[in-house]
Amino acid sequence: MIDTYLRKATLWLFHFWLLVVPFVFTAVNDELFEFNKMIFTYAIAVIVTTLWIARMIWKKEIIWQSTILFWPIMAYAASHLLATAFSVHPHTSIFGYYSRFHGGLLSTLTYISLFFAFINTVRHEELRALIRTSLVATIGVSLYAIPEHFGVSPSCILITGEFSVGCWVQDVQTRVFATFGQPNWLAAYILMMLPLAWWYLAGAWQAWRHQQEKN
Repeated sequence: MIDTYLRKATLWLFHFWLLVVPFVFTAVNDELFEFNKMIFTYAIAVIVTTLWIARMIWKKEIIWQSTILFWPIMAYAASHLLATAFSVHPHTSIFGYYSRFHGGLLSTLTYISLFFAFINTVRHEELRALIRTSLVATIGVSLYAIPEHFGVSPSCILITGEFSVGCWVQDVQTRVFATFGQPNWLAAYILMMLPLAWWYLAGAWQAWRHQQEKN
């Protein structure tokens, strides 16, 4: 029973992370977007990994599912460890770009931890719900970006209370970026989600057609 609760808590944390992280930003530091998203991701990774370890302690066994990606991931992690060990600037190699805390050993190990916790927690029948959560976040971010093109940034409303794009030095109307800080990051996120959206819509269409045929 305890193991079930811990697994479900981990699953809901993944839902929470996928839904919330695209929207995370603050106006209290110089790097409004990526730094805050990474701190949020690090916090989620710590909690998820802790719950995974807690499950193993409770069950008194190693919860591990083999994957064909194990050795490629280990080789990739080893290359980062070696690069950090021989780095001329260890701080940057560990934490990544100084204002974003991304691209270094810490972020690499974080993603690896989340990946292995994911495949050892989430069941196949639960994947569709996680994809749906990601698509909801994508729709939300897209809706967030649309007003920027017309001269009203929701971020400016939240930060300064102004119904404009005046809080940004960038030409936000020409190159909207929503909650990602840069237009190319927003575009990369949406492009990453498009195949999943097509797959989800195709599945929903087939299910509807099948139901219509039965009726």
